[in-house]
Formats: sequence, C-alpha cells, structure tokens
Amino acid sequence: MIGLTIVYQALLVSSFVLLTCCFLSLQEEQAFITSILNQTTKNTPHTNMTNNTVFLYFDLYQLLGIDEKEGTVNIKVWLYTFYYLPHLAWDPTMNNIYMIQLPPRSVWTPDLVPFDATEVIYDGYSEQVIVYNGLIVPRSSTANVKMTCSIQVKYFPFDSQECHFMIGQWANTHSAFRLGRDPIVNHPTKIDLYNFHQSGQWHLVEPVNYSIGNRTFRNFTEFWNYDCYEYVMIFNRVPTFYVTVILIPAIMMGAMSILALILPVESGEKISLAVTILLAQVVELLVLSDILPPSTEEDFPIAGSFVVFLIILASISLLVTVISSTIYYTPPCKRVPRCIIMVISSRVMDIFFIAKLKLPKKVTKKIDKVAPQSNDNEKTKREAFVKEHKEPEPYPDDQEINSVGWKMFAALIDRIFLICYTTALISGAIYFYNRAQSGD
Repeated sequence: MIGLTIVYQALLVSSFVLLTCCFLSLQEEQAFITSILNQTTKNTPHTNMTNNTVFLYFDLYQLLGIDEKEGTVNIKVWLYTFYYLPHLAWDPTMNNIYMIQLPPRSVWTPDLVPFDATEVIYDGYSEQVIVYNGLIVPRSSTANVKMTCSIQVKYFPFDSQECHFMIGQWANTHSAFRLGRDPIVNHPTKIDLYNFHQSGQWHLVEPVNYSIGNRTFRNFTEFWNYDCYEYVMIFNRVPTFYVTVILIPAIMMGAMSILALILPVESGEKISLAVTILLAQVVELLVLSDILPPSTEEDFPIAGSFVVFLIILASISLLVTVISSTIYYTPPCKRVPRCIIMVISSRVMDIFFIAKLKLPKKVTKKIDKVAPQSNDNEKTKREAFVKEHKEPEPYPDDQEINSVGWKMFAALIDRIFLICYTTALISGAIYFYNRAQSGD
C-alpha cells in the first residue's frame, strides 16, 4: 500500500508539472502571437512592406468547361496572395514556432479583383498565415472562376480559343502598393502548370504567359493608376467527338444523295429518299446551331457553311428528282418533241452510257414525174399527188415509242445531274477543306 501511494503521488506531481509547462508555453505562444499582430494592420496597407509590393501566385488546376453560347470559360485555380514584412521575422529555433495560423481578417488582405470574371466561388478554407521569415499570406484558397472570353468558331471543330484573364487592384492605387512578379516560380513570365489536369474536350497550350499591366483612370483633374496581372490562355479543341458525330454523318448523307439519283423511278422510293436525306441534313444544321453561338459574316463557321452547301445540293437534287419522275410518268399519248427525239437518238446517249432510241427506217417512195400542165386543174392534182406520196418524216407517232422516249429523257436528266452533283460535292469538299487548312 505504501508503494502504491508513492507511485500515485509521483504521477500527480509529474502531471501538475506537465500541465504547468503547457500552460506557460501556451501563454508564451499567445503573447508572441499578440505581439506579432500588434505590428500588423487589418484594414489598410502596410507602410513597411518590402519594396511596397504584393505578389500573386496563380496556379491553374483544371479547365471545367467552355460555353460557346455564353462566351464563358470556367476554370479551377489556386490563388495565393502574399507580401513581406521584414520587421515581423523571428528566429524559429528560439520558440520552435515556424508558422502562425490566424482566423480570417486578422491581417490586411490586398483588394485584388478578377476583372473578366462573371462568377467567383472560393472554397471554404480562408485562414491567414504568417511565416517566420516575415511572409504574410492573407489569402490561400482554390476558387472556381467563370470568366468571359471572345469565342471564335470559324474553324470549328478545329478551332483554338485565346482567353485573357486579368486580376488587379480595385480600390487601392499605386500609392498604396504595387504588384510584382512571383518570386516563387522559376520563370518570370510563365506560370507553373505542374498541377494542371488536361480536359477531355480542350487541350491547354503550354506555356501560359502572364504580364503586369497598368490601367489609368481619370478622376476629374487627376489620373489614378492601377496595376493588374494579365494571363493569356490558349485552348485547342479536341475535334474527335464533333468529327465523328457531326461532320462524318453530314458527308455521308451528302454522298447518299447520289443514291437518290441512281435509284430507279420504278422503285417508288426515289423522291422519299431525297426528302429523307434533305430533312436529315437540316437536323444536322440545327444540332450545329445549338452548339455554336451566333456569328458574324466574317466569323461564320466553315463547318456550318459546308452543311448549308450540302443542304443546297440536296434541295436541288430533290427538285431534279421530282422533275425527272414527272417526265418519266408522262402519258404515252403526249408526243415527244422533235428536239428531244434528236437528243435521245444521237450519240449523246452513248456518252452517258444510256441506250439510245432506235427510230424506224425512213420510207422512201418514188414520185413519178408529172409533166407540167398549163391549166390550174392539173396543177392542183399534181400537188395532191405529191403530198400523198411524199417521204414521211422521221418522227414516231406510236404511243409505245413515245413512252420509251419520255423514260429515256428522264434517265438522261438523272445521269447528267448525277455527274454534276458528284463533281460539285467533291469540289465543295476540297474547297472547304483547303479553306480550313489555309486559315482563310
């Protein structure tokens, strides 16, 4: 029992000594923090900052998306604002304190505002930090920034977007503090992209350059100067999805219009196929217009022009199909004009690989010579005899020949337009491709 009592007493004494040391240590730490905070300000810039300069560490983390319709870019960034107060530096080996974490608004925070942002959402972490070398970090948190950007979709889906993001002084001018280049990164004009995650639809072009600019505003009789950081980000679109979903189907439907011209009229589906292809291409244009923003004449997408070109060709193809079908079903009782007979029975049909119309052989009858007579009665008889036995004209009066003639003429129209359509489709595709590649 005596031994246990001695042990309990030893434990109580050691606990009391430990608690006393901790209490004294906390008091010393609190006194140290209070002495540091007494040398800082909360609402006004410090007059003894190193070079009177504030620094901003801007780290891109991820591209969340680009809205072409709204003309906005949504990015996730890490904003790290800091400045130096040399008079606050201390020796960490003396008190084993290397960093002090403070609640929000304990020290002065520079009023750096993103000018091009329409929405900024900061994360919940907002503690302020003072480091032993006099480094003050009033803001260090990630943020979702939605900023405006001039979207150029002329070369969609092979386009690139160049966005400018500016962040700088808002209320305080040069007289309060200046903005300096980040001394943490190695390069003075490029930001570090070590933590950046590439997007599946857009690829960030490295490097991302930044510069320090100056804005001047006139206030009645004096000029106010403000510093600002300007970051230039270039995003290249990954075209695989749009080429697969939009461009390739549009080209295939343009090629399918050839089938509407090759398909025989007897099938009864010639016009319906042409109408279906035209409607499908109109739907392609509606999908494209839903993705892209309204554009001017100079910035109209080349892909949109190509789809419109295919719709025009499909409309003409439908018109020609209706005309040729109407000609094909012309009643046999309607005689084929002489000029058409001459065309479908000539070598023109051989050029287009169509069987030409074979006319019946000419019927020749010998007309007996009649001696000229002096009186009018004999002259009238002679004219009637010549008219009765004259050589017949090479024109088919038979309904079967008329029916074949109209069908051959319809086939000739289809074949001529088939060649014209194919030539226009290939030429248009080459033209728009060269235009997109040359950047014109």
